[in-house]
Amino acid sequence: MVMRSPIDLFIFTKTTMTMRTAWMDYVKKIRKKGNRGKSTMSHREALKAAAVTWPKEKAKLIRKQKRDAKKQAAESTPPKTVDSSAVENAAT
Repeated sequence: MVMRSPIDLFIFTKTTMTMRTAWMDYVKKIRKKGNRGKSTMSHREALKAAAVTWPKEKAKLIRKQKRDAKKQAAESTPPKTVDSSAVENAAT
């Protein structure tokens, strides 16, 4: 596996994020938390620990993807402009 810097991870997550890479990044995050202090955690133990909380994390990621897609769609469509003559005709 290629080690990625935090900047690369940021750029990668902003462009595309598959659930597989998100899962492996989540396991990596759990393993890092499990290896704090004197305790140690193997990759296999991290997989087991991450599997417990993954559904909640996955739901967050899906919501974020939907939110980003909605934001992009809103930015790509031009805002509707109101014709001033139509407003004047409606007022009279």
